[in-house]
Amino acid sequence: MFFRRIKDHLRNDNWFAVAVDFLVVVGGVGIALWAESTIRMQSTEADIAALEQTLAQERLSIYLNAAERVSLSDCRVQRIGVLTDALLESDGNWPGMPLEGAQNSGFRTYVPMAWLEPIKRYPIHSWDAALSQGLIGSMSQDRVAILSAFFAAVEALVEFQAASNDLATRVQVLSLDMNMSPETKVDFLRLLSELDHNSAIAEIAAQQVKALAEAAGMGLTADQAALLKTQLDRTNAIAIQSVGECFEPISTAFLE
Repeated sequence: MFFRRIKDHLRNDNWFAVAVDFLVVVGGVGIALWAESTIRMQSTEADIAALEQTLAQERLSIYLNAAERVSLSDCRVQRIGVLTDALLESDGNWPGMPLEGAQNSGFRTYVPMAWLEPIKRYPIHSWDAALSQGLIGSMSQDRVAILSAFFAAVEALVEFQAASNDLATRVQVLSLDMNMSPETKVDFLRLLSELDHNSAIAEIAAQQVKALAEAAGMGLTADQAALLKTQLDRTNAIAIQSVGECFEPISTAFLE
C-alpha cells in the first residue's frame, strides 16, 4: 500500500508528496533505532548497577579477610621466633610445641597444631563472569583500571596463601615429641624461614588488597557501616581471646 502510493506520486510528478513519504520512512526508522538504542542503554546500565552491587559485596568480604591476615602479622613473627629459637637450642630431643589456643580456632586435627595459617576465601567469580560477558566494556576506563588492579592483587594474595598453607602443613609435626637429627633440625629451620618469608609477602599483598578496595569504594550505607563496626568490635574481641594480644584489632579507614 505504502509503496503503491509512492509509485502513484512518482507517476504524477508529485515530488512534494514523495519527499513527505520519504521523510516519514526515514523518521520512522530513526525513531525505531533511537528507541532500540535507549532500551539497550537502559538494560546495560541496569546490568552494570547490579554488577557493581555484587562486586561491592564481594569486595567487602575480601577486604575483611585481608585485614584479618594483616592483623595477625605480629602473631606470625612471635610464633616463628619461638619455634626457631627452640630449634636452635634443641639437642636432638624435640619436646613438641603445640600452639596454645589453636583448638579455639575451630580447626581440629588429629595431630596438634604447631602453626595456625589463616585460610580465607577471596571470591572473584563475579569479576571473572563480567569479563567473559563483556560487561566491563560499558564501564569507564578509570573504573575498569581500579577494579582490574584490585582483583589482580587478590589473585596474588590467593597464590601466596596457598603456598603458605602448603608450608604450614609441613611444620605441624613440630607439635609432637620426637628425636631430631641435626639434618632434620636444619630442614625445619629452612621450612620456618620459608614460611616466615612467604607469609610476610602474603601480608604485603593483603595490605595492597585493602588499599585498592578502599580506592574502589565499599558502597556502604550509614546503617550498614554502623552494623559492620559493631561486628568488627565483636570479631576483634574473639580474635584476641583466641590468639592473644599479638592480634592487632582490625581497623578500617572507611568506618572512621
